[in-house]
Amino acid sequence: MHEQTSLRMLPYEALILLAGLAVMLTAGMLELQTSATAYIIGESHWSKSQQSLAHELQRYAASGDPAQLQRARDLLRVPLGDRRARLALEQDPVDLETPRQGFLDGMNAPEGIGRMIRMYRYLHNAPFFRESVAIWRKGDEGARTGGSRQADGGTARARSGEPHAGSGFPAKGA
Repeated sequence: MHEQTSLRMLPYEALILLAGLAVMLTAGMLELQTSATAYIIGESHWSKSQQSLAHELQRYAASGDPAQLQRARDLLRVPLGDRRARLALEQDPVDLETPRQGFLDGMNAPEGIGRMIRMYRYLHNAPFFRESVAIWRKGDEGARTGGSRQADGGTARARSGEPHAGSGFPAKGA
């Protein structure tokens, strides 16, 4: 009789175990989706700042207005902050405060930063994420070299009255 009772309870225990597993998988998928959403929003901030940065540098090169150069420098903080976060996450051991501050400078939502850090640390070599990280590295290199060169070169051009090449703006006094 005791043996019959334990066999009868096994399906219920298995059902409870499977339900618990399903809840854990669902929670994991929701966490992954929320983390991916944080990265997508962060990429949007990065792209918009890059586009606005180019626009402000063109306007500065045409006008020489120091306020436009300052706006360009402020916009450059977004891609440079994200770059600093990525580089810190690639260090061993990881100093978690540096990527946190970098992501904040990149205008990422504070509540999503912990998820972004975990996702990068644990999934940066995953097939769906690896290609994005490679593109991020290429973009960071352009922001690091191109943006700062444009800002510095724009200062000299604006003082000389020479427009930024390809800006479509005439030189001052032309």
